[in-house]
Parts: sequence; C-alpha cells; structure tokens
Amino acid sequence: MAEWNFRAKKTGDKTKDVPLDDFFTKSSEASTFVRESVQNSLDGRVDQKSPVRVNISINTDTSKLSSNQVLKWFKPEGIEHFKSEGSGLINLPDFNDDCSYLVYEDFNTIGLNGDIWQDSKIKDKPNHFYGFYRQEGQTEKITGNGSAGVGKIVFPMASKVRTIFGFTTRTEDNKTYLMGVSSLSYHKVNNKVFTGDGYFANSLLNDASSISVPSNIDSNEFKDFPIPIDDTEILEKFRDEFNLKRKGEFGLSVVVPWLDDSINYDELAKSVIEEYYPAVMSGALMIEIIKNGDKSIIINDETITNLASQNSNIDNELLLKILLAEEFYSAPGINNNLGKDNSIELQKITKIVHRWTDKDTSERLLNEEIISKIKENLESKDSVARIKIPVTINQEDGQKKVSFFHILIQRVDRQIKPTFIRDQLIIPEASNKKLSGYLVMVFLQDEEIDNFARSAENPSHRTWSSKTTQFKKNKYRSGKDLLTFIKTAPQQIIQKLVSADEKPDTTLLSDIFNIEFEGADPTKKKGKKVKPPQPPPPPPPRKIYFTENQIDAGFKVSGGEDLKTNRKFNIRAGYRISGSRKIKWHEEDFKFEDLEIVHENVSELSCSGNKISFIANSKSFSVQVSGFDTNRDLIVSPTSQKLENEDA
Repeated sequence: MAEWNFRAKKTGDKTKDVPLDDFFTKSSEASTFVRESVQNSLDGRVDQKSPVRVNISINTDTSKLSSNQVLKWFKPEGIEHFKSEGSGLINLPDFNDDCSYLVYEDFNTIGLNGDIWQDSKIKDKPNHFYGFYRQEGQTEKITGNGSAGVGKIVFPMASKVRTIFGFTTRTEDNKTYLMGVSSLSYHKVNNKVFTGDGYFANSLLNDASSISVPSNIDSNEFKDFPIPIDDTEILEKFRDEFNLKRKGEFGLSVVVPWLDDSINYDELAKSVIEEYYPAVMSGALMIEIIKNGDKSIIINDETITNLASQNSNIDNELLLKILLAEEFYSAPGINNNLGKDNSIELQKITKIVHRWTDKDTSERLLNEEIISKIKENLESKDSVARIKIPVTINQEDGQKKVSFFHILIQRVDRQIKPTFIRDQLIIPEASNKKLSGYLVMVFLQDEEIDNFARSAENPSHRTWSSKTTQFKKNKYRSGKDLLTFIKTAPQQIIQKLVSADEKPDTTLLSDIFNIEFEGADPTKKKGKKVKPPQPPPPPPPRKIYFTENQIDAGFKVSGGEDLKTNRKFNIRAGYRISGSRKIKWHEEDFKFEDLEIVHENVSELSCSGNKISFIANSKSFSVQVSGFDTNRDLIVSPTSQKLENEDA
C-alpha cells in the first residue's frame, strides 16, 4: 500500500541540508519556475513537427482543495516530517486550511522513461525516471537545451512544503506511474534523525505481494526502495482529485501542493513571454495558463506578439526584441520557412583561430562592401539588417565541423545589451556590453554551433564559459577563441558601423573651397586649409499633441501636453499580418462605424472604413474605440494638423 516514507539516517551518514531557496538567485520564483520547467518539456519533445503543449493550472481561490482532500494524500506520517525540527521549511502552511496548488502538464513529450528500479547513474544510458526522482546536479539528457540536471528542482521550490507529485505516461511502454517526493533537510522526528528525501510510493516493506521484482534485483537490498504506484484505482482518484487534463496522452503532469505565494497567474504569463518567445515564435511551444478553472490565456506563435504588446508588465525594450525576433523567425530560408536565406553572408574564416582582433580576418569579414550593405539595410526607419556568419568548429582529433550563426541589427534610440538565443533558449548574460543606438540579436540555430555553445553553459543556462566541465571534455581546438568570437560579434560589427559613420566625406565642399583632403583628387589646387563649418543646431523637440494607449479590444487617443488650440486629427487602423512585420490596412477588415466609440470634447467626428477623423476642442479631449478582434495584432496610426484658422 502506498504511503510516505523517509529513510532514517544511518550511523556514519553525513548530515546534509538542501538550500533550494539559494540555488537560483538571479530572477523571480515564477521566472525560474517557467524557465527550467518548460525547458525540460521542450527537451522531451516527441513529434518535431508539432509543438510541445504545456498547461499550467493555478488554483489559489475558489478552486482550492479542502484540507481533508489534500491531507489524505499525506496522512500523519507525511505531515509530521514537514512540522519536524530541522526540516528546513521556513513558510509552513496551516494544514487545517484549504490548499492552493499548481498543476503543470506537458504533452507531445516522452514522459519519464527509464528503469524504475535503477538506483545509480549509468554512463551513456539515459533514464529520465531516475533523473527526475533520484539524482541532483546530473543530467539524463543526451540532446536538448538543458544540460545540468537541475531543472526539476524548481517544482519542489514552488511548494511551501518542498513536495510534489509526478504523474507520467511513458512512450517506451505506455505505462502510467504516480510517485511523490519531498526535498527537506535532514530532520528529527521523535528523537530520530531522517534524511531529507521522502517518497510517496510503494515498497517491498509494505506491499511486497503486489510488486513484481525483476530477477536482477536483490529484495533484501531493495526492501525500502521507493517504487512508483501503478494501481489503476489510486491513479484515477489522484487524477480526479487534482483535476489533471492528462487522459492517456504521453508526457508528465506535476502537482505542486501548498503553492508558494510568489507564483501567480500574471507573473507566469509575463515569464512565459519573456523567457520563451523564441520557442513560441518558432512553433516549437504553446502554453495555456489557467487560473481557478475559468480565466485563461493561450500563448502561441499567432498570439504572442499581440499579448506582449498588451501586457503592461512587458517593458518597451523586451517588446522591441520580440518584434525583431519575429523578423528572424518569419524570414525566408530560416526556421524551416520556404525560400532562400537572403542574409548578408560574411566570408568563411580559413584560420583555426577565430578572432575579430586579427587584422586580416577583420578586414576580410567586415570590409567596406559588407559594411556598406549593412548600412543600406538600415537606412529606413524600423528596417533590419540580417547577417550570416560562417564558422568552423575544430577539435583536437582533427575533426572540423562547418557551421554558422545569424545576427540581426536594428537602429534604436537607446542603449541595449545584445540578446543571444541558442536554439530556442535565451542566454541572458552571454554578454553584458551595452550597445548605443542599435538593437542586436544573435541566433545560434544550426546544430553544430548549438552543441558547441551548449557545452559552455552554466547550470542555469544564463551564460557561456570555456571553463565548464563539458566544454573542457569536448576538447575543442581554440574553442575559447571561437566562444569569444561569438560573444563579441555584436560589438565588433557595431563598432565598425559607427567608425564608418564617422569617416569624413573627402569630397565635401571641395568644389567650393578647393581644399585637398587626404584621398581627394590630387589635380585640385592646393589651398589654405579651412575649418569645416559648424553643424546646424539640432531641430526643436517634436511637439506632443496627443497620447495613445491600448485598452481592452481597442485603443484610446487623448490630448497631449503641447495641445494649445483646436486641432484636426486623423486615425487609421489596421491589423498586423500573422507571422510577419507587415501591416494590413484594408478597409474590409473592419469599419469604425460598427465599433463602439466614446468621445469627449471633440466635434465633427466622422468615420469611413478603417479611418476616423475629428476636431479636438480641448486639451482634455479623448476618443476611445473598442470592439476589435482581440486575437489579432491591432496597429493604430494617429496624425494631427493645425486648422486653417488656428495658430500652430
């Protein structure tokens, strides 16, 4: 019969604490939860042509479970360990109160495959069941973005009692198993010391008659070994009790009881967009977040840009990155898109050592022709330059692997750190060098460069270092130089662009002043050098006659600080075409006449198709329009002009 069991400390065992709260320190609990849990799901993807589907259900108000419903899954033998001396729990819930909980479920994933009797790591033989329940700081992944075996820690971290249940249906044998696990510190119950790991499971001690023991297992040595539950009655009761959506589909469902207060609906939605917009845009991932069984949000490749624009928690800098990433994932010849990749391609480096500081290499890669092409691509507002950089990954055994990565550049009016994306994972601290006036994103999508960079990642996938164990193990030849080459590519290219912008025009004013500059026509008469004229003063700041804000299913335009007199306004609206940056201005998409319009202090308001015009009679005017399709990305373009009989 299944029950909670903690193993007693044996004489000579080292006493250990498990400081889970200190493991991740760079981001919020919700952000950490999303980053690590979703990555595990992506790494377990089965059908590469279909996205991994993740459902996250938060039950914190009306959908909490009663104390009786939850405690029957713990019974006194489990609760007494949570309340014990030295458990390490610092925010213990009141077990008489209703229980808030979270359910995380992934679909189109392999589930927890592997031998359920395995009790130690076997080299080059992955066992995801063993990895999820019985090891820390190691990985059972051969491929994928995660690599350090720490992602599963985020589940108990999200529980006030550092406890979870795993419910999995596996691709390898179609079997369904349930097992719970607690991650406490060594603690004392009734003057007896116990280890921190407890399991809700079967064992040969309490249910030997119903457990089939493999022939290679010694029953005496494994008498207290936790075995997952496969009893159909218990599985069905658990599924119903915690409202699981899984009904035979492959994958993993994790129940987190007594949910930590820092994990909430809004933070999870923000974190999914922030951490996984590359995976969502590429079509590899879709996530639904549900609150208390009714409120929900679906984040997929068609909705993410619109959701990011509407989410007040998403800052402008992140929104710029999301829009630029959309440009990459919708580009021809990239991300399995039809067509030819028309990126500006740099020359292949023939040397083993990749260094931007090598004069010959730098001059060939970023010659005047290439810089000129990049500048041409950046001439118009919001335009993007896409660059493809070939590399060769050399190993000590002489193997050479040809690969490449992409860089996208866009002009902006601020300083922003470049963003590095390996496969579908953002590496937030690959470079901390801010670039002024340019937004730069680096995409490592090719398999060879992906594997190279992944081996250099730290356990939380936040940065790259040539000092990681896996990077050293792979024995790259001049691997450190290649890693530096990738990390410094944005600043090297931008530096070259800026230098080109600052070069003097050697023919400027030469016909007027007859001045000879270096590089000018030598047949020109030499004359006395004169100082170039002072540049004209900058134009006055643009006046703000209106402000524009998004509202539910629409927009609001209201008076700005520089509106002093009556002024005519024209507003045009359209929808962004899904999967691209293009905007559809067609009038047949909607008519303003059919929408709800609320206005104050305006006159002569008129509508025609997707256009609306009016005269603002006061600085406190406002025009609010709602009723647009919330599943599409609304774009609004307001303009204004002075009236014939009014001063500017």
